[in-house]
Amino acid sequence: MITERYSVPHFLQFETTYGCNSHCVFCYNPSRERHYSDELTWKIVRAIAAAEVPLVQLTGGEVSMLANLNDYADHLGERSKVSIVTNGIRRRDLSESIVKIFLSLHGDKETHERVTANPGTYDTIVETISHYVGRGFRVAADVLLCADNYTQMYDIVRKAAELGMVEVYINRFQGGGFGAAIINKMMPPIDMFREALGQLIAARDDFGIPVVFGTTIPLCVDERLVLEGFEFNCHMGVKFGAVAPDGEMRACNQALKGYGNITKTPLEEIWQSAALDDYRDHRWVTGICTECPLLDRCGGGCRVDNSQTADYCPDSFVRDMDKRPDVVERILAREAERGPAAPVPVSPQTGRRRLKTEDGLSIIRKHPEKYLARRSYSVLVVDDVCADLCAAASDGVDEPALWDACRRRNGNLDDALLGRYVDHLVAAGVMCASKN
Repeated sequence: MITERYSVPHFLQFETTYGCNSHCVFCYNPSRERHYSDELTWKIVRAIAAAEVPLVQLTGGEVSMLANLNDYADHLGERSKVSIVTNGIRRRDLSESIVKIFLSLHGDKETHERVTANPGTYDTIVETISHYVGRGFRVAADVLLCADNYTQMYDIVRKAAELGMVEVYINRFQGGGFGAAIINKMMPPIDMFREALGQLIAARDDFGIPVVFGTTIPLCVDERLVLEGFEFNCHMGVKFGAVAPDGEMRACNQALKGYGNITKTPLEEIWQSAALDDYRDHRWVTGICTECPLLDRCGGGCRVDNSQTADYCPDSFVRDMDKRPDVVERILAREAERGPAAPVPVSPQTGRRRLKTEDGLSIIRKHPEKYLARRSYSVLVVDDVCADLCAAASDGVDEPALWDACRRRNGNLDDALLGRYVDHLVAAGVMCASKN
């Protein structure tokens, strides 16, 4: 089975360097001393920019050590929405091309400094968060969930909310790089994960801050992942990819297998090549995931585990199970009973609205599928008509004039169809509407 294909990843991580000013015991990178030339980094930046990837994240190592960080972000920001991942030890004057900052926060002062092996840095990091928030940046807490801090999830979310962060982003520990040596110590077993999930749900509800996973968790581990809206699939190799500091492209930043170097072969060509079918066709799936009806939704959890010999494999939570948990059937039965989601309603104001696309929207037309890259650091895949409607409404326009502008590019589309396009764009928040 080959999953859906796209011209480029929707979200691309570029590991700009392995050099780092921290000593995190869990780090998946292989070196803290390996730096790369600015010339090579610029080649990679230009290759990514040429591919017009909707969302690009600059990570490391530690990006704050890069002299030309803002220049890279500015160049990429001409086509893409750019975020960075930083440990917050070093504060920088950052370019407005950076639309989101993911900043490490792994527990209370004692725990954070222990797992990062960086005594005396916690207070500096808190000050850095306040500094960036105060300057109007969208700052998200980038949290490692491990055996050392699973009891602190509630307090981490509370701290993030107090600091004015916009989101808490949870990555479960995966053993790679330096972290491979302590995988048995740091990997939280299922009971720890479930305790942490309960705290995350309670904290989200109590403090009103979004909490999401950045690591895919098998849905059969805990039905609250579905019931409480924590379902997540990273879509590695399909919507998500990574580029190493030397330009080698992989399906995931944790993966060791490369598929080609973007300084030598266009990124789109690598991403569309049949070589990636060794992941996309699911031939690597084993055990209870093989026939699971939820496989397409969670992908078998995190598919990269560098403690295993295979390039890809089902998540450590489930790969040794000999029976599919009953939770799968309960999820399916509940969803069958609930039925399909209600359709977007037809607006009674169709044809009389004044419409404007949201601020900061980027429309990427290069590929057969079109992309709307949003300042919220999310992306929608649309068709030509949808892209044209958004482009024509960038400065505000009455709906009949918007339809006419779209027809000039797409032929004689009827009012009802164009009205429904607008209904969906408004429902998605990409357009805002007001009565004339």
